Amino acid sequence: MLDAPPMAAPDPTAVAWRLAIPALIFSGAVQSVISPPINLWWLHPVSFVPALWVLRRLGGGRALLAGWLMGIAANAAIFPWIVHTVQTFSNLPTWAAVLCLLAFAMVWGFYGAVFGWGLQPILRRAGAWWPVAAAAWFTACEYLNPQLFPYYQGVSWYQQPAVFLVTGLTGVPGMTFGLLLCNAVLLALWLHRRDPTAASRRALQRGAGTLALCVVVALGYSQLRLHKIDAAEATAPVTRLGMVQTNLDVFRARAMRQRSRFANVNTYIDQATEAVQADPDIDVLVFPEGGLRGTASAPHNMRARQFVRDFDVEIWTGAGTLAKWPDGTTGFQNSAVRIFGDGEVS
Repeated sequence: MLDAPPMAAPDPTAVAWRLAIPALIFSGAVQSVISPPINLWWLHPVSFVPALWVLRRLGGGRALLAGWLMGIAANAAIFPWIVHTVQTFSNLPTWAAVLCLLAFAMVWGFYGAVFGWGLQPILRRAGAWWPVAAAAWFTACEYLNPQLFPYYQGVSWYQQPAVFLVTGLTGVPGMTFGLLLCNAVLLALWLHRRDPTAASRRALQRGAGTLALCVVVALGYSQLRLHKIDAAEATAPVTRLGMVQTNLDVFRARAMRQRSRFANVNTYIDQATEAVQADPDIDVLVFPEGGLRGTASAPHNMRARQFVRDFDVEIWTGAGTLAKWPDGTTGFQNSAVRIFGDGEVS
């Protein structure tokens, strides 16, 4: 019986990449559930830990590609509706629409490549302050928005005013810094538990201390703002809004408009009438963008102007306006429109 050939030793690089690739994809794709409409915001303080674990070990071209993979995963997970949109407004097949999504994700996901490429050199120079430096580098990169970074991470906490109102002091990048710092501190804690050294302890202490200061400032400033908002709301006049939405898809809305030039305004005014009859305290009816076709003052939109007079309400919507450009030419542009209770259009 022949002896079996000796098995080759596992390639440690290949093993590492088998762990690294899922970690990078997770940190990117999880942004889709942190963001609206799912809003699992509590995942944010831990979502970048896997990517930071990978990127801190890489440099140069490998770091660039790894960060790019994270960015591609994020954009592909956040914007899958691009496939449906391309199919709806073009004759492209499904596979071509998927390629459009991939191309979009590769272009806008390049922000991850920039972050990954610069991370290791910055951490090396930061020494024990590396958790703070990692958060500061990501936040600094966000200032490339919108030319490169398509999204501010801190925006996802808009539903948590107890801390988010610190953006009145720092802007949204202040929230981004705190979130990335929390991720970096958790990574520092994990690294220290695996290999407790004086250097890892200093990094953990400095990162945690800075994070604690950020939390105190965010909570304190946000509480002050909340008290001022509560006081202002207590004495502010109240405007009751009614939201009008047909819930028609693109094809049915298009078919409705083709029936008659009055179809659009008639549909929305019928719904608005039903709303104010059910709730006479409504002050303003809000129509979607394009709720009125053409300009609000056009003859075919006369019913909207009569409606506000009949019920003493306002309509806020989007419509076209005839604008005069700086070169003297005129043309239609998309505008926000307000129709007052006397029928005047602003």
